[in-house]
Amino acid sequence: MRRITVYCGSSGAAAPVYLDAARETGRTIAGLGLSLVYGGGATGLMGALAAAAPSARVWFSLGEKIPGDGVYVRGDEAHYRQGRYDQPLFPLDSLPLRGRHNRENAVAAAAVASACGVTPKAIADAVGSFAAVPHRLEQVATLNGADYYNDSIATTPERTLAGIRSFQEPLVLLLGGRDKNLPLEELAQEALRRCRAVVIFGESGPRLEAALRQAAKGSRDKGARIVRIATLAEAFEAARRAARPGDAVLLSPACTSFDAYDNFEDRGEHFRSLVGRYVKEAQPSLP
Repeated sequence: MRRITVYCGSSGAAAPVYLDAARETGRTIAGLGLSLVYGGGATGLMGALAAAAPSARVWFSLGEKIPGDGVYVRGDEAHYRQGRYDQPLFPLDSLPLRGRHNRENAVAAAAVASACGVTPKAIADAVGSFAAVPHRLEQVATLNGADYYNDSIATTPERTLAGIRSFQEPLVLLLGGRDKNLPLEELAQEALRRCRAVVIFGESGPRLEAALRQAAKGSRDKGARIVRIATLAEAFEAARRAARPGDAVLLSPACTSFDAYDNFEDRGEHFRSLVGRYVKEAQPSLP
């Protein structure tokens, strides 16, 4: 049985303590006979880890340059390179999932599969058949021309930013839950720039609203309409009223669920049920 470990990281500079940790990790795995698949570049953390581990190395990147064999992107197509061999694998647009992060995941998976000898056709077929995992940019339904998405797993501002950036359509964004006291400035600025409306709910509502109002003061654009209410059920109703045909209504809360739910799955299931109930009301002929 062949064992493969995947490392994902930045190619940028890193503090010496992290570089030392990467080198130590590389030395630890050197004797285990692993094939190592790296995301990032040949410098920084990934470079230090690769240099310390003499195992087989395979790289992946959404860019055109990788420091060795692996999967990279040329134009809009993923390629596998091994020495002089260069084989197209799949167009990025064939991936049914939204978001740059999902494209990175697909390229990483393709690198692992290629290292295991899986054929390009099998890789392309697998990528084309990927389905959204529940609560992760999961499309729930289309109502009155607007698409509703459940991204309840997004419990940090960074994850919500990734969700927002997965869409080109105008957004109605639902934010809220229990605050992790993480920085909100970048999220607030992006939400104001990209969203038609931001509906805030839950325990973190006052802090989220304050961040959005502060960001609006420094913005030249009119920005999103900001609405703060108490519960997810009320937030759904407000989002439904704000949405227009062609919009995406996105539950991507940037906070944990623990103010009202046991976990993010329960929150996502509640959002699904709210959408489903409205679908039945709007289209009573459906089962």
